[in-house]
Amino acid sequence: MTVEFRLLGVVEAGSEGRPLDLGHARQRSVLAVLLTEVNRPVPVAVLLDRVWGEHLPDTARDTLGSYLSRLRRTLAPAGITLVRGNGGYTLAAPEAAVDLHRFRALCAKARTAAEPLPLLEAALALWRGEPFADLAAPGLDPLRTALTQERHTAELDRDDLLLAKGRHAKLLPELTTAVAATPLDERRTGQLMLALCRLGRQADALAHYTDLRTRLAEELGIDPGPRLRELHQRILTADPALTPPARGIPAQLPAPPRLFTGREAELAALTVGETSVVSGIGGIGKTSLVLHWAQASLPAFPDGQLYVDLRGFDPASPPMPPAVALRGFLDALGVLPSAVPVDEHAQAARYRGLVTGRRLLIVLDNARDSEQVLPLLPGGATCTVVVTSRHRLDGLLATHRARPVPVPGLAGSDARQLLARYLGEARLAAEPAAVDALLTRCARLPLALGIVAARAATHPDFPLAALAEELREDTTRLDALDSGELTASLRAVFSTTYHALSPAAAALAGLLAHAPGPDLGLTALPALTDEPLPRTRPHLRELTALHLVQEHTPGRYRMHDLVRLFAADQAKPDDTAQRRLIEHQLQSIAEDPDRLALEWPNLLAAAELAARRDWLPELTALAATLPHYLDRTGRYDDTIVLNTLLLDTGHRELTGQAMVGLGLTHWRRGEFDTAIQRFHRALAHGRQTGDELIIGRSLNGLGLSHLRRGECVEALSWHRAALTIGRSAGIVDVEGYALVGIGFAEQTAGDYESALSHHRMAVTVAESAGDVDLECHARNGIGVACVALGRAGEAVPQHEQVLAVARQRDNRYLQGHALVCLGLALHCTGALDAALPPLHQGLALAEAIGEQYQQARAHQILTGLHQDRGEPAQAAHHERLLLQLRTALGLPEFRALFPPRG
Repeated sequence: MTVEFRLLGVVEAGSEGRPLDLGHARQRSVLAVLLTEVNRPVPVAVLLDRVWGEHLPDTARDTLGSYLSRLRRTLAPAGITLVRGNGGYTLAAPEAAVDLHRFRALCAKARTAAEPLPLLEAALALWRGEPFADLAAPGLDPLRTALTQERHTAELDRDDLLLAKGRHAKLLPELTTAVAATPLDERRTGQLMLALCRLGRQADALAHYTDLRTRLAEELGIDPGPRLRELHQRILTADPALTPPARGIPAQLPAPPRLFTGREAELAALTVGETSVVSGIGGIGKTSLVLHWAQASLPAFPDGQLYVDLRGFDPASPPMPPAVALRGFLDALGVLPSAVPVDEHAQAARYRGLVTGRRLLIVLDNARDSEQVLPLLPGGATCTVVVTSRHRLDGLLATHRARPVPVPGLAGSDARQLLARYLGEARLAAEPAAVDALLTRCARLPLALGIVAARAATHPDFPLAALAEELREDTTRLDALDSGELTASLRAVFSTTYHALSPAAAALAGLLAHAPGPDLGLTALPALTDEPLPRTRPHLRELTALHLVQEHTPGRYRMHDLVRLFAADQAKPDDTAQRRLIEHQLQSIAEDPDRLALEWPNLLAAAELAARRDWLPELTALAATLPHYLDRTGRYDDTIVLNTLLLDTGHRELTGQAMVGLGLTHWRRGEFDTAIQRFHRALAHGRQTGDELIIGRSLNGLGLSHLRRGECVEALSWHRAALTIGRSAGIVDVEGYALVGIGFAEQTAGDYESALSHHRMAVTVAESAGDVDLECHARNGIGVACVALGRAGEAVPQHEQVLAVARQRDNRYLQGHALVCLGLALHCTGALDAALPPLHQGLALAEAIGEQYQQARAHQILTGLHQDRGEPAQAAHHERLLLQLRTALGLPEFRALFPPRG
């Protein structure tokens, strides 16, 4: 049975071509709310709020029930069900049956379609007036506003496409009317200016720009945006690119940078006749480099230049689909819109046919990935292609033999020269110390240097030392790294955007700005706001529509740093909301430990916040969750930050744990003297407080640290004391790690059989307690002991088992340990070729997490392995690195610790 619901105008419904009786306005309001969330439960509280708002009568719940019963009876013959469950009422219907959802689906499909215009026209044809035109439900007002904005955006997108197809004459009346209705809409004005220009009415186009600029200045105190200013300038200069080229010879390159400096090596790497990939971080100057080179190389491209900004990393726009770029190129090459093939593959074939044999430059700027670039590559060898991207585009390098041109930060002398070109050599010479500080704090990034230089040029009387000082703190640094206008102008722009927000959306922005961590998942939003997600989601959409919040990955949202600072200034922090959020994040980790990999930066920020506010319950919970994850994933710097934070709070409940954590982290990094000091302090604290767990762990830490320094007697003494504590107090992990420590100490002393026995006892303890990490350490010990006893074949499966578990648990320390041990075992079985990969992998992991002792151990084994393979140069290389590490760490000779195969 065919059912259709209409919300984009008067609220109506029909089935099999006959209208359905939906009742009076308030009952239709209930249906409208259910349809906006079709197939999702809508809580009763949400229905009441959206239908009655603040004027909620005492009888509202009973009245709502009767409305729902009537709607259920009305819709049932049409096959539509209305059921209660999962915390609310759910109207089950195909989304395509609701014009609102059909409109949004068509708009979403148009954003990635090869031919978006028919989709946008079909979406806009669904509109019959204002959404919910016959309803006065106050709770629908935010959605009505958002939908009207979505319609406006779709109309703008459609008209851009029509202009691209040369339909400026047909569009002119509609654009003239639209600009009169919304005189401050810059995008609409730009469309009208382009249409007038293409019709030969440049004076009228310029008059519209002047009118808009005057209105913006008088009403908002701002200037037109950069895109409209650029269009204005292009009309003034009669830019031929504004009209389709007469002979298919494009000239699309933007103007080259005026103050380009340095980059001799990168300029030399760009070569006519090849495909080059210019890669580097945002703001490093990739586009400036390419445009400077292209301008100097124009004689090599007599057939023209094509240019497109693929928007791969544009913070305000999605990446451009290759089909859109293809149509732009075909237009620039003189192909009439009516002659453009419908199919994207046919468009690509037509494009390649047009450029074959021609000496063209094709610049593909700001590419997202190789897939975005591939359809835009020419088929022949006569064209020169330069791609810029923040990614290296390894796929393109591999499949199309593209030349990589990585762009690092400017050399120190070039960075200074760039600053001098902005400000003059005399000003820099007057304050050499301040110049050095500016160069350092801008990290030799051309964009940052240009912003600071523009600010300095705006205020020639400001000492450079004052600007350098502003860059010390986050807030002043963000103000200084502005567009070059006065500091207040940035806040003025944010203010005008903020004024467009509803009070609820502004309040949500304040909560997001004060939330700890770099981003927030959608599922955490109810905890932060203390409201159901359906009620908060429209406000979030409002913020994202104004670009105050970005959904940087599906379901995760973040604020730009500058926006966060501004929003935080507008609202006081809400302690209750922050504590609810931390509780939610901890609960989500408890339910799904794998989420730690996603949430740990937020949890670390939460710990810093909890420490500042002295929230002991949250600190205690975070201290129980976060340090182990940071340790096993090798994030040692963060581990030290966290444990130092816990220690500085002064809470006795956290002190011992933090001291042991610091000792363990310094031990992991090979800083054994510091580790011993930390463990002694932890031991003293444990004895003072009677905390046997801290005592036992400190004793084991001291044993491990002395063992790494080759002091076997001291190590055995500490571990045996820990074993006594662990067994008497029933602390399994203290007992188990004491057994492992004794095993390694005995092995170092040459008592391999006893070492093997203690490691096996540790495995038994670990298995009984379900301690997987302890079992892995013990099995590694068994393997090393077996190697020392000349039974290397028995060691291999032990290390392979540990490696599988460590990879499954993402324990980077254990992975590196197991790989190096496996390499040793394979070496000692005579499998020299098979030993190389695990040793190199283990060495790479140890280097990645800063575990220097394991690096030294890997180099020691690789030295022997290359000697056995008859490769003296490689052996000498690893021996030299081993000596450097052994000297830096104060390690003893490794031969006793890791005996050769027997």
